[in-house]
Amino acid sequence: MKLNLIPFIIAFSGSLLIGYAFYSFGSRNNLNFHYLMTILAFLFSSLTLSCTFGIDFKSSKTTTNIRTVSGIFFLIGMIILAIMKAYVENIPLVIISSGILGLIYLLIIYSINKSDQ
Repeated sequence: MKLNLIPFIIAFSGSLLIGYAFYSFGSRNNLNFHYLMTILAFLFSSLTLSCTFGIDFKSSKTTTNIRTVSGIFFLIGMIILAIMKAYVENIPLVIISSGILGLIYLLIIYSINKSDQ
């Protein structure tokens, strides 16, 4: 695994902007929920975008597979977080669903890296 510094910094900066977008939009009726969604959007996007753009793995096949899975999970995660930001204000539901999605993502990435295909 090799970190590409400039693409990683760009992915991290994009994650900061996505977190700020989640902070800027939506109602602020429940501030704890509002801040939670901002933090979750930043963490999930930084995790997936850093693997999409900023990290190379041993073989090019592994890198391609992980980048594809990371991009798909990024889109799925942002859609789910946006829907939850708009329609749900249940903090445990958001934490549990985001945690499960993140753990599934990490398990798939680990499996791809471990299989070295």
